[in-house]
Amino acid sequence: TMSTTQPSINITNAHLASSTPDQRKQGLLGFVEIEIGRGLKLTGITLRRTLAGRRVLSFPSRRDNRGKEWFFIRPLDDETRRSIEHQVFEILGIEGTGQ
Repeated sequence: TMSTTQPSINITNAHLASSTPDQRKQGLLGFVEIEIGRGLKLTGITLRRTLAGRRVLSFPSRRDNRGKEWFFIRPLDDETRRSIEHQVFEILGIEGTGQ
């Protein structure tokens, strides 16, 4: 359940660019750009569908030559991740489950 406190990150705008049909078959639904407050834009976030059919945001990262994943941006905890997803999905007019 969502906390009744003010979210620690205030998403003020979001834009979704659709993926290709082949990417959608692999669970990649699109590319998301979000604005935080009036001074920060984050790109490289993807909207994905899990095997269970849930929609989630995936944050940009790279893997080093040892296979360790390094995130460029990411929520620091699960509550923040859920808050960001909730705000972005609300702005985009999509639900977290289903197609």
